[in-house]
Amino acid sequence: MRKKIIIGLCAAGLLLLFVNVSFAQGPDKKWGVGARLSYYTPDDTTIEGVKFDPDETILFEGNLTWLPINWLSLEFTVGYGKTDIDAEVMGLSVEFGEIEQIPLLLTGRLHWWSSDSKFTLYGGGGIGYYINDFSLSSIFLTVEPGLSVDADDSFGFHLAAGLEYFIADNWAFNLDLKYIWNEADFDTSVSGVPAGTDEIDLDAFLFGIGIKYYF
Repeated sequence: MRKKIIIGLCAAGLLLLFVNVSFAQGPDKKWGVGARLSYYTPDDTTIEGVKFDPDETILFEGNLTWLPINWLSLEFTVGYGKTDIDAEVMGLSVEFGEIEQIPLLLTGRLHWWSSDSKFTLYGGGGIGYYINDFSLSSIFLTVEPGLSVDADDSFGFHLAAGLEYFIADNWAFNLDLKYIWNEADFDTSVSGVPAGTDEIDLDAFLFGIGIKYYF
């Protein structure tokens, strides 16, 4: 249900922007550099009766924005975050391991500007490449000392919506919402057993606040 609500809000925002895009009147600034903190809430996934549930965490982001025209911007974002993944079987939950991610996101955004060019709403979408590194928990290593689990890097895509408000001539406050679709292959091997691969769903909702300098 949460996923449907988020997708619906993003789609409604995009429709509004398409309707109003011809009236956009933005500031005479072409580049922005910013930093953002995002609350990262990934979805869980179930594989062969085992529920894998990543914990919520904070994602640190830096971004570069380019406005070739006032109603369109491209934002490139580099992030960093890590979170624990729990494995749950028959109501019993144990720590499976920790995944570390470096997302590289490219987002196209359509803008609607206020009449004084101090406030903009935007919506859009894009693609991402995720550098993943996984460490198995000590619990699993104790039970299965020969167990090895590696996470492959992955591709994904996302929808985005948000707002920016200029608190000074060049400084803007940023509120950013994203829903990310991302799946990563986890390669598992145990001594004496053929290696296997499972795909774990890392879809996530991001709620971020940040600051940006435009020039």
